[in-house]
Amino acid sequence: MSLLPSTPATADDKDRAQAVFSEAKELYKRGQYRAAVTKLEEARRLDPAAKELVYNLALVHEKLSEVDQALTHFELYLTLEQDEGERARVRAIVKRLEGARADLERQRAAEAAAASASAAAAKSSAPPPPPAPVAPERRRGKLDRWVYVAGGVSAVALVSGVYFGVKALGSSPGSAKTGPDKSIKELQGDADATKSHATNADVSLAIALLVGGTAAGLYFLRTREVSTTAIVAPVPGGATAAIGGRF
Repeated sequence: MSLLPSTPATADDKDRAQAVFSEAKELYKRGQYRAAVTKLEEARRLDPAAKELVYNLALVHEKLSEVDQALTHFELYLTLEQDEGERARVRAIVKRLEGARADLERQRAAEAAAASASAAAAKSSAPPPPPAPVAPERRRGKLDRWVYVAGGVSAVALVSGVYFGVKALGSSPGSAKTGPDKSIKELQGDADATKSHATNADVSLAIALLVGGTAAGLYFLRTREVSTTAIVAPVPGGATAAIGGRF
């Protein structure tokens, strides 16, 4: 909408503008400021030279805290008003609104700076990211119950082999001959016992060797996981005769 007067209004236009202005005043009284602005602008299109419409538009925009629009209409009103007393009063309003606009701009700048500082502080106080997962280290040599069982069997077999070996040595007739103290039957019995003990010793030692090798294979041919703990420490970082009246 143009703020400057264009074609002079006819008498009929002024009457219609007066009626619309009355509607705007009723809306203003009810606190419907935005609807009042719409009606005032409609009245201005009918009577562009009506300075009171411009003045009231300025008032409503100020009521809506729309300082820039209010200043625009007050400044336009100064170009239409000829009374120096009225002009002085409106110039005072303009000066007050300009001060309010400057205060508002400073307040917005301070709020923006505070928000920026708050965001920076929140970012700097954020906890450190969690440590990256560490793949478990694997080392050769897995000691479990199977190794223990095989090792135990091997140990028992070894002890058994030694035992029977000692028994075989103890029962061996060696170079003994028959005589008054040793019969052929006794020598044969000693030889049979020695052979039995030696056989048991050989079997036990073979089992010890076989099962011991199995235990060693179960241990050395397999791998185990080694637990690794990662430690992360934080780093210290506007009347014509047709229009009259105000709100």
